[in-house]
Amino acid sequence: MTMHSGEVYDTGRTERLVVRVGTAESGGQRLLADLYVRPGGGRVPPHVHPTIEEAFTVIHGALGIWVAGKTRVLTAGEGRRIPPGTPHSWWSVGSVEARVLFDVHPAGRFEEQWRRFMGLQQDGKTNAKGVPSFLQITAILRAFPDVGHMAGLPLILQRALFALLAPIARARGYEGRHEAYLTRAPSATVDLEPLPDYLRNRT
Repeated sequence: MTMHSGEVYDTGRTERLVVRVGTAESGGQRLLADLYVRPGGGRVPPHVHPTIEEAFTVIHGALGIWVAGKTRVLTAGEGRRIPPGTPHSWWSVGSVEARVLFDVHPAGRFEEQWRRFMGLQQDGKTNAKGVPSFLQITAILRAFPDVGHMAGLPLILQRALFALLAPIARARGYEGRHEAYLTRAPSATVDLEPLPDYLRNRT
C-alpha cells in the first residue's frame, strides 16, 4: 500500500504525518509531508540511511537535531538536509507541537519501514516516547538493511549482533516485517493547508 496526497497517518503517541506528495504520486521516489511532532516526541535513536536523503524545515515550534556529532535547535524557517550515510537523530523541543516539512527520497522502502514503526505505536507496543524494545528494533533493522542502521557501531558488528539476537527475537514474538501494517488505512484524509510562501517551491 502506498501513501497518497492528503492522507493522515497518526502514530497515536508521538507524531502525525500529513502527506503532500506521496509514494503513490511519485512512484516511490519521494515522500513530502507535514510532520507534526508532539512535545517530547521524536527522540529517534541515532541512525544512518545508506542511500536515502532526508530534509527537515521547521514551520512552527522547534526541532532538535543531531547530525554527525553536532547538535542544534531548528526554529521556524530553519532547515537541515541530511545526505545519505550521515549519522543523525531528531526530536521535538519545547512545550508546543512542532510542525516540520519532511522530505524523503527515495521513499518506497522508507515508507515500508516507517509503517511498521507506526503500527507498533498504534498497537501500544512501544514505550511512551514511541520507541519499541531493543529486540524489536533489531528485528526491523535486520529486515531493512537497505533503509537504515544504528549509528556508532560498525556495520559488520551490527549484522553479527542482529544475527545472534534473531532467534531470541523470534522466540519472543518479535517480527521484522509485520505485513499487516502495510495495508493499514490512513487515520483520515484532509484538504492540505497552504505552505508558507518561502516553502511553496518545495512541493
